[in-house]
Amino acid sequence: MSQLDRLDELNVVERPLLRQLGAMGWAHVEGADEDPSSGRKDYHLLGRTDFQQSLLRHRLEAALRRLNRNDDGSEWLDDRRINQAISQIERATARDFIAINEEMHDKIVRGVNVSGPDGEHERRVRFIGFEPGDENEFVAINQFRVDPPGAIGDRGFIVPDVVLFVNGLPLVVIEAKSPAVTDPIATAIDQMRRYANRRVPEKNEGAERLFWTNQLLVATDYYDARVGSVTAPPDDFLPWRSVKPVGIEHTRAASDEVCREIGKAPGTELVQQEILAAGLLRPAYLLDAMRSFTVYMTTDDGARIKVVPRYQQFRSVHIALNRLREGRTRRQDGMTDRRGGIIWHTQGSGKSLTMVFLVKKLRTIPELRRFKVVVVTDRTDLEDQLSKTAKLAGQVMRVARNADGAKTHLGRQEPDLVFVMIQKLQERNGGGDEQEIVFAAENDDLPASKTDELLPAKSDLLRSGKLVAKISERLAFPVLNESEDVLILIDEAHRSHTSGLHQNLLDALPNAARIGFTGTPIEEKSKKKTRDIFGTYIDRYLLRDAEADGAIVKILYEGRELKADVTDRGTLDGLFNATFAGKSPEEREAIKDRYATHARVLTAADPLKAKAIDVLRHYIINILPNDLKAQLVASSRELAVQYVDALNDARDEIVAAIDGAADILKDITPEDAQDASGDVAFLASALPYLDTIRALEFVAVISVDHNDLPHLKAWGGVAETKQRIERFKKPLSRDALAMLVVKSKLLTGFDAKVEQAMYIDRAISGAELLQAIARTNRTAGEAKRFGIVVDYYGVGKNLADALALYDAEDQSDLTGGIGKPEELLPELRQARDAVVKHFADVGITLSSDLQAYVDTCVGKLKDQKFRAQFLVLVKSLIGLFDTLMPRPEARPFTKDVKIYAFIAKAAANLYRDGTLDVRGVAHKVQAMLDAFIQAHGIDPKIPPIEILDPNFAAEVSRKNSDRAKAAEMENALRHHISISFEKDPARFKSLSERLEGILTSHQQDWNEIAKQLQKVIDEALAASSASAVYHGLDPYTEGPIFGILRMRYGSGDRDTDLAELASEIVRHLRQEAAIAGFWDNSVGQEEARRWVFRQLDSSNLFPFAELDAIAADCMGVARASRAAFAS
Repeated sequence: MSQLDRLDELNVVERPLLRQLGAMGWAHVEGADEDPSSGRKDYHLLGRTDFQQSLLRHRLEAALRRLNRNDDGSEWLDDRRINQAISQIERATARDFIAINEEMHDKIVRGVNVSGPDGEHERRVRFIGFEPGDENEFVAINQFRVDPPGAIGDRGFIVPDVVLFVNGLPLVVIEAKSPAVTDPIATAIDQMRRYANRRVPEKNEGAERLFWTNQLLVATDYYDARVGSVTAPPDDFLPWRSVKPVGIEHTRAASDEVCREIGKAPGTELVQQEILAAGLLRPAYLLDAMRSFTVYMTTDDGARIKVVPRYQQFRSVHIALNRLREGRTRRQDGMTDRRGGIIWHTQGSGKSLTMVFLVKKLRTIPELRRFKVVVVTDRTDLEDQLSKTAKLAGQVMRVARNADGAKTHLGRQEPDLVFVMIQKLQERNGGGDEQEIVFAAENDDLPASKTDELLPAKSDLLRSGKLVAKISERLAFPVLNESEDVLILIDEAHRSHTSGLHQNLLDALPNAARIGFTGTPIEEKSKKKTRDIFGTYIDRYLLRDAEADGAIVKILYEGRELKADVTDRGTLDGLFNATFAGKSPEEREAIKDRYATHARVLTAADPLKAKAIDVLRHYIINILPNDLKAQLVASSRELAVQYVDALNDARDEIVAAIDGAADILKDITPEDAQDASGDVAFLASALPYLDTIRALEFVAVISVDHNDLPHLKAWGGVAETKQRIERFKKPLSRDALAMLVVKSKLLTGFDAKVEQAMYIDRAISGAELLQAIARTNRTAGEAKRFGIVVDYYGVGKNLADALALYDAEDQSDLTGGIGKPEELLPELRQARDAVVKHFADVGITLSSDLQAYVDTCVGKLKDQKFRAQFLVLVKSLIGLFDTLMPRPEARPFTKDVKIYAFIAKAAANLYRDGTLDVRGVAHKVQAMLDAFIQAHGIDPKIPPIEILDPNFAAEVSRKNSDRAKAAEMENALRHHISISFEKDPARFKSLSERLEGILTSHQQDWNEIAKQLQKVIDEALAASSASAVYHGLDPYTEGPIFGILRMRYGSGDRDTDLAELASEIVRHLRQEAAIAGFWDNSVGQEEARRWVFRQLDSSNLFPFAELDAIAADCMGVARASRAAFAS
């Protein structure tokens, strides 16, 4: 980073943030002093005994005495009990990092037990006071140095820009970047993930202890600011857009309050850093977010994650609870209860978690704790989170297992938490299946035999949407609870309120407050509107908002119509003639005849089979390369099952076609395949994925009945369906179940990040259509840049009709995240022009000499800042190109994309910079780019050659100039030193110094630089330093430890003693490393470090002040060479 960039970061980002934090009640403490002349910093311990400590113990001890007093105000905590409490924060019982963070969160929020003053009964100790009036201390420290276990002297430590401490506990880490650098937010997030050791945990590149108690990570460049948890991938760091959790009508006044607070004129637009700080880092809001808006969850792939709030969740919960406190009851109003309303948050924005946060927050407010909370949903995954919420509040959650149980729980006059599945609210009638009937009708097509004896003409009733209401008329609940202290939370309110289900709730709980959560409120004239049932909107967070925040991906809509003949004989002939130009006409005709024999997969007489073939072709080309999956929506249960069979047949035909023509297809270049259309293009593009295609599975998810025919019943079973859904949620590379075929199930309330496409082949309209297409908008990393809806039925008009029912403003918000693929073309053109301009701005323009242009571009990318800027631009270009291909309008950009992809790969190899390897950005066009790169001398699948490789010298000799040879040697040596330093710090420090000396002494003399670098490389190839060999030490363990001791001691007059000490240390560390799980056990590692410290102390060879650093260095070597130490 240049001095100018650092200056911008300090003055534009860090200092304004610290001033704002100060205005909000944070005390600012400088973590370092900087020498203006040299720029060198003197970091402060700030009360710590060493830089490895993260807690500010003296502040924590003082806070414990303040917060934990007897009723008369006297202190009861003595030093021993304070040590007992703090030791529970300094030591974790959990093993892995996420479990430790969860353990610490629980201890900080709930407190810990220590022995009481009477010596018999334990008493709870609070680390933080969450109630008004509690005396907490809020401190913001900038440039806070922490030494990881492997830090060596003044090398290897981390310095977060700002750390926020509450009572001495580090709760927030903030990384500031200058807005002048490229992609500052991504850089800041990556740096914090490195600090927390979350990028590649086994590398141990960070200081995990600083993040044991972490609640939030914040990345900011002043104009943009994002927040995430310690487990969040970069895509899950999102902006915070509310300065105060109030409704839209109050946002201007709230912003003006912040303006006055930070010295700006009221009416001034606040930047994102100021908004996030005011809306989340204000002391009261931070503690609230920690206490009531944080949960730990297990993802679909089994990973444990920490979830922190999004601003719309925080805002809506506060508004809802304020309305619950201040709104009029039904008795007060005379007509209806005014304490509830609608929370309209678009699909994928976390509505279900908002319900959990609301219950958690409600239980912390004394005047609202009296409420019975009834959660009504058809989602069982809420049960676990709500159960934990009840436990934190000292309550038991009551789960209604049947209709009778629901009546019992709802009738209790007590402030409990009741969890009721929607279908449980229906009264049983003589032990029949009515509750199952209603649930099936509400969420899927009704099995054939279920209602014959109940209702005539059920198909007509289903089509008119009246079946549920008619059944509910017969099965109404009586009044169960007339208390006003009842709050009903209804998940996916648009799905239940239009039927008699909602009337059952009104009858059972007539005076309850009701809050409905929906992603698409009902506005149809034929149905009662959501607002008419629940009241006005509490909060709105719509599709456009979520896409702007990066919380969801854009949805592309594609209407698709199968033609009678989709072959393109002219293109096919032309492609073969171009591909096999060296063959005689007779040979070409024979090849085409042979090809046609094996690859007839283009057409089918049966319409359903033809659609299945087209669906699978589209999936293989557009979705499969991304490691993602799809849903197919059929018109009935019967057709859903038929589609499964047709997809299986299509898969087998495609596999047979590829197998039969593989020897021909392999001679068709990826570029030729992209330029072609029809069968050849498809098969040639599919060839690289043959093994994956061969394994693809398709399943139906439908409702079944015991009277159904066997071919339908085969897709039934609760456990079997659950297992299929769980399999579907895994990436394709982990589970080959690629597509779910449904009729109505899983179109609403179903979340699967891996779902990128939805193929629609039935009539869907209204809110159901808006809900269905949103299944594809969940984020899933770089591979999923968009979701896609492929329409075979013609529901486009239904989509327009559904949107027409909403107000003009709502229509704009709802369609903001829906577009067409061709609309991305201007963005692709701009991305290409930006990359060209990036090099043109420094005088590098494309000419007829392509090789010279590429070489010059690669050379310029030595500048790290310029390289970082190029990385952002080239990723955007390749990603957009990949999204649009194989559409014809994208093909004119092919040449430019190939050139810049090659430049990126060449620079990645030369500078050993893995971030420049853009292979993960392109998926559909990867084979084409790889072929181009390989044709120009680089194998894109092979990493850069290392100096230890026997072929390194030969690779260097292939370079066409002394400058290119010297550059290859320099960068290879730098990389070798970088990855090996921790294994033998003393030796590689010497090599690094020699490298820099050569480059300084022989500037521009490339021939001499190459000669001198070869000498250094020859030395690097030696297994160990001369001293290690001389003393008979193991070059992989004892030698590096000896090197550290020798470097610290400073002379060679005690080499024998140092060698013996090195051997003794290695023997002990080998014993410790042999214990299973040692390198995952921070407590065990700390005990080993202390043992090394004691041995160093007893040797009397080193100053006492250096022992901590030397012991840490020794542990760092053992960690870096853990395989050698375990042998």
